Amino acid sequence: MTSRRPFLAALLTAAACAAAAPVAGAAGWTEPHSFEAAGGVTGFPEVAGGPDGAVDVLRFEQRGNDLALVNDSRSSSGTWSATTEVAGPAASLNQEYVTEVDDHGNVTVAWSGSSELWTATKTKSSGVWSTPTPVEPGVGNDTGPSLAPLPGGRMVAVWTNDDAGSYTVRLSVRDADGTGWGPVTELAQSDATGLNSVAAAVNRNGSGVAFWIANVGGQKALRAARFGAEAGSWEQADDITTMTGNAFHQGVDIASDGSATAVWIGDDIATAAYLPAGSSDWSAADQIGTGPELLASVGALPGGRFVATYQRMTSMYSATAIRRSFEPGAGGWGPEVNMTPNLGGMPSVHTNAAGDAFVSMLGANDGAQLPGVGGALLAHGASAWDSGLAVDEFSFNYNYGLVRGDLDGLGNGLVTWVDGSGERVNVAALDGSAPSLSGVSVPASAVSGVPVTMHASASDVWSDISYDWDFGDGRSAGGASASHTFAAGTYDVTVTATDESGNSASRSATIVVSDPPAPPDDDSDDDAPPVVNPPLIEARLAGRTVTLNAKLSLKKGKRCSGTVRATTAFGGRSYKTTLRLATKNGACRATGTIKLKKTPSLRTKLRVTVSGSQTKSRTLTTRRG
Repeated sequence: MTSRRPFLAALLTAAACAAAAPVAGAAGWTEPHSFEAAGGVTGFPEVAGGPDGAVDVLRFEQRGNDLALVNDSRSSSGTWSATTEVAGPAASLNQEYVTEVDDHGNVTVAWSGSSELWTATKTKSSGVWSTPTPVEPGVGNDTGPSLAPLPGGRMVAVWTNDDAGSYTVRLSVRDADGTGWGPVTELAQSDATGLNSVAAAVNRNGSGVAFWIANVGGQKALRAARFGAEAGSWEQADDITTMTGNAFHQGVDIASDGSATAVWIGDDIATAAYLPAGSSDWSAADQIGTGPELLASVGALPGGRFVATYQRMTSMYSATAIRRSFEPGAGGWGPEVNMTPNLGGMPSVHTNAAGDAFVSMLGANDGAQLPGVGGALLAHGASAWDSGLAVDEFSFNYNYGLVRGDLDGLGNGLVTWVDGSGERVNVAALDGSAPSLSGVSVPASAVSGVPVTMHASASDVWSDISYDWDFGDGRSAGGASASHTFAAGTYDVTVTATDESGNSASRSATIVVSDPPAPPDDDSDDDAPPVVNPPLIEARLAGRTVTLNAKLSLKKGKRCSGTVRATTAFGGRSYKTTLRLATKNGACRATGTIKLKKTPSLRTKLRVTVSGSQTKSRTLTTRRG
C-alpha cells in the first residue's frame, strides 16, 4: 500500500503548540520512546516496520543552519541503536520523502531534490546505510517518488519526470538485498502539461499498479497503469476519470488476485475507483465520502477486499477519522465507520503480507480535551477491529510533521509523532502479535509417582512474557520451567505464553505415564528357593486377611533360604506378597499374609497361587474359616 505524504499546509485540523510529555495510554500500547535533537529541532518523522518486528524511525534533525536525515533503529530483540545519519545537506534533502522495508528487512528511503530522485538503502545484513545517490542523474526534473517492496528482498521506485516539457512516469527496481538500481523504464504522457506525485503498490506476485494525476487540456486526468515489476515493463495507462476541480492526496493498492483500488480527494470529497481482477477497465469514480475531506488512503486485504480511510472536517478546527470497507460481489463499499466520534483525524491504513491491517490516526477518548495518537488493528481472520486510544494526549504543531504509521510483518501497529515543541520525536507500538514459542520440552513418557520436569522458551518483540502450564489432569503451574507428578495415564500437556498486552500462544504435547515395573523375582543363587516339588499350601481367610503357610521339599544338600511369591485376586484387583523361606519345626516353610481391600462374603472362594523361579507352582482354593 502506498499513499502520498500530504502537503502540510493542507492540514486544517487545529493544533496548539504547547508540549506535553509522553505517557503510557490505552491497553496494548507500549510506552512511547523518544528522540531529541541536541540544540535544535527534529521532525517530519516516518516509521517502518520490518518483517521480523524490527523498527526504523527516520526524521529530520537540525544541524546548525542545515538539516540532516537521521535514523533510529530498534531490533526485533528490543535494543535501540544509536542515531545514524542517512543523508546530509549535500544530498539535496526534501521533507517529502518516502520509506519502505522489503520482505528481507532491507530499508530504503527516497526523495526528490535538486531535480533528481535520490535514494539510500540500509541492508539487513550490514545494518549500514549506503551513500545517497541519484537513480538517474541529469535527466529532467524528478518529482513525487513512491516506493513499493518487491518479493525477494527488492524494491521498486516509481516517480514522475519533466524533461523540458516531455512528461513521463518512470520506474526502476533495486537489486535484491543490494543498494544499486536497475534500468529506468518510462511511460510517456505525451498529452500532459504537468504531472502530480505518483502512488504505487506491488502485490506478493510482483504485479504492480501506479496512480497519478496529469494536467491535460485544463483538466485533471486521474490515470493508472499496471506494470510488471519483475520485467520493469509498463502496460497502457487508462484514464479513471477527468475533472475540472481539485484532486490530491491519492493512494492505491493491489491485492494478491490482481484487483486494485485507487482513492483520492476530488473537489474535497473522498473518491474511489475499483479495477477487478483480470480486467483492464476501471470502475466509474465513486464518491465514498460526503465532504469536506482530506488524506485519503487505501489498503488491500485477503480475498480481494480493500479498506479506505479519510479525514472528514466537521468544522475548521475539528475533524474525525472515517473508515470504509470494500468487498467485491457484496455490494461494493460498506457503510462508513467513524473511528473517532469524539475528535480525531490523520488516518492512514497499512497492511502486511500476513493479511493484517492497521489504521494510524489521531483520536480522543470520551471526555478528553486533546486528541491523542491512536490506531486500530484488524488481525487476519478477525471480524472486528481492535482500537487503542490513546497513547498520548498531547498538542502538536503540524509544521513539524504529521502523525505517521506502519504495520510490521508480525501484526504490530506503529505510530510516530512530534511534540509541540519540535524538539522531540516519539514512537510507540500497538502490540498485536502473540509471543513466539520457539522451544517446548515435554518428555514423551514418564513413570507415575516420579516428578517430571518440563521447559518452555518464548520471545516477544514488545513485552515480557508469562507462562502457564495445564498438565491435563486438572492441575496447573506457572513459570518457564515446571515440575509435576502424574498418575498413570495419557495426558495432553499445554503451555501458554502470554505477553503484557494479553496476546498469547500455546503449544501442546502428549505424555504417556506408566506404573513403575514390578520388582523382579530375586533369582540370585543365594536367595533362590532350594526346592524341587510343588509346595504344600495351607491358606485360611479371616475377615480381609489371608494367612498362608506353605511347606516346601528341599533339594538334596540345600538349605532352607530364598523367597517365593503368593498371589490371589478378588474384587477386580490382584494381590501379591513375597514369602521368605525359613525352617520351622524341622520343615522348610514360607509363611505370610495377604490383606484384601474388602471383606469377602462367607461363600467367597479364593484361589491362592504360590510360585517361585526355582519352585513349581501350586494353586489352592480356600474359603472363610
